[in-house]
Amino acid sequence: MNIGDITNWVKLSPKHWLSILVATSALLFLPDGLLTRLGAEVVVKQHRMWIGLAWLVACAMLVAHALQAVGGRGAMIVRTRRFLKTGRDALRKLTPEEKRLLADYVLSDSKSQNLDLRSGVVNGLVQAQIIYRSSNMGDLLRGFAYNVQPWAWEELKANPGLLEPELSNRLEELQAEIARRRR
Repeated sequence: MNIGDITNWVKLSPKHWLSILVATSALLFLPDGLLTRLGAEVVVKQHRMWIGLAWLVACAMLVAHALQAVGGRGAMIVRTRRFLKTGRDALRKLTPEEKRLLADYVLSDSKSQNLDLRSGVVNGLVQAQIIYRSSNMGDLLRGFAYNVQPWAWEELKANPGLLEPELSNRLEELQAEIARRRR
């Protein structure tokens, strides 16, 4: 057996390792009378050490797969929490221009709006992963569609005070504009 064969064995999936564990457990722990009826008593007596070794390796591999799965999920949870904390911190440190831009999302109760692709404010919010360009179709006159990230939308809807005083200022501007149009 060369190193490549060993590597292929290690790459077996958990269901294969479980099958090996069940088979070796049966050979190691079934009563002798049952092993005799199965015709496996001689094989077990001659190869008990190898069967036991296969049992230990199967146990170890299943534990390793379980730890990897739990660790992977745990790492993902930690990364997600860290990302959300960083994002929430970014929402608390917005510039007035960024607050004004995000206020339009909240006031229109829309997760999407067309924005200037060349804007530093827009690109700063994209870099902060607060908004993202949702379509590659657009133009320089009407802009490109940008959506608010779901986590940011929830945070802004729950805490509109994060956008003050720009939210109130923008609301007054829109109300004045509506009043001018009615005249």
